[in-house]
Amino acid sequence: MFKRILFAFDFSNNSRLAREIAFALSKGEGKKLHVLTVANPLLGVLPGVTTPETKKPQGENYIAVLTKKELEEELIRRLEIEMQAPSEEGISPSLKVRFGDPAEEILKEAKEIDAELILMGSHSSRTLLDVVMGSVTEEVAKNATCPVLIVSQPPAQKKWGRQRILLGTDFSPNSKVAFKVALSLAKDSGANLYLLTVIPALIGGQTDLWTNSKEEAEKGMARLVQEARERGVQTGILIKRGNPVKEISRAAQDLEVDFVVLGSHSRRNIWDVLLGNTPEKVSRISPSPVLIVTTPTKKPEICEDKED
Repeated sequence: MFKRILFAFDFSNNSRLAREIAFALSKGEGKKLHVLTVANPLLGVLPGVTTPETKKPQGENYIAVLTKKELEEELIRRLEIEMQAPSEEGISPSLKVRFGDPAEEILKEAKEIDAELILMGSHSSRTLLDVVMGSVTEEVAKNATCPVLIVSQPPAQKKWGRQRILLGTDFSPNSKVAFKVALSLAKDSGANLYLLTVIPALIGGQTDLWTNSKEEAEKGMARLVQEARERGVQTGILIKRGNPVKEISRAAQDLEVDFVVLGSHSRRNIWDVLLGNTPEKVSRISPSPVLIVTTPTKKPEICEDKED
């Protein structure tokens, strides 16, 4: 489904967890993996990137200074080591370094290569600055015009084979786009698709955007199951009551899914800023990678009924 994949790599352990998935998604005819790292020479070198020995002066006390070109060359060298895919997989990643704000540069690169998917490793811990300004992964997920796959935990299975996909839905327009993406992925890979909706507990007599009626949930699920069956995709449904973030993460763990698919609401209110919205919060605690599907201006190709 995704032909042009942009993998934002920052040399962290989270990025290395995402590397196997990047390789798995890039296998196949007509697919291309673009690997990008973003650096700021004024803020120092990224973790794991050291000053070349030829640049180190004698003595213990010194300040190492690399030119922008030298830093770029060193980062490309490190990327070549990190991105050595098994030869039998036939993957030849394109490597690139950009300088500036990470979220901005990732989004620019995605636009330039017309990426159909952005893949990132997420740092689960949040600082106060993250709460106020938003983390890099959250900023990318919020503003990307294509789906964003966020990996914050090791894949549930040792070999990531896309045999089980979990879609969390609230039947909103955003969730409908996410359903189309999940359905297409399941059809392409022969995976089983599990549909989950959560009826939130009442808080002060109010509910959030998730459906507040079991009857409505059952009707919504029936429509999705019917469409999935028409496309030849095996489905299972789960209707839960409670906290959406906890229930989605619990289902991902219980089902041992390869990844979770969620639609993202682009509007953010004060509660989103302080607490994080559902997809972003799930991506930080889910035992499986989370594919956040925005409502993009350029939607990825979805499976349609075609003549064989």
